[in-house]
Amino acid sequence: MAELIDGKNVAEDVVRRVKALTAELLGKGALK
Repeated sequence: MAELIDGKNVAEDVVRRVKALTAELLGKGALK
């Protein structure tokens, strides 16, 4: 089931989330 995904997929999902959050912060000018 969905809970049983391998570590690589988990890591890739985390990377996507981090990139999305970073892009959002950059869009708001929070990061310089």
